[in-house]
Amino acid sequence: MPTGLSDFLDMPSCFIYHPYLCQLRLLPINPRSSTFMNLHLPLTLVKMADWGPVVIGLVLFVLFTPGLLFQLPGKGRVVEFCNFQTSGISIFVHTLLFFGFMVIFLIAIGVHISS
Repeated sequence: MPTGLSDFLDMPSCFIYHPYLCQLRLLPINPRSSTFMNLHLPLTLVKMADWGPVVIGLVLFVLFTPGLLFQLPGKGRVVEFCNFQTSGISIFVHTLLFFGFMVIFLIAIGVHISS
């Protein structure tokens, strides 16, 4: 049974619906104690949101939209800039570039933006 706030934060947790609170709250999962799950206290501990993947994904989506800033491969050249056209091969290449840069920024570098 947790005795203080530090014990509460060390326990595994998830979002569950508590009918008495009528809101989504962060409550601990403790299968041995059902009384702790039935607290009638308004718990407002919520983890901070990570906006890193959202911002990185938005920027990379705009950068790697085929034909918007550049198209790789182009129709007449290897790289064409601002032609507002696309092809199946270009979509595939830009998808691979998008996925590769997302992996680099989010997993290898670990970009986090907390709100």
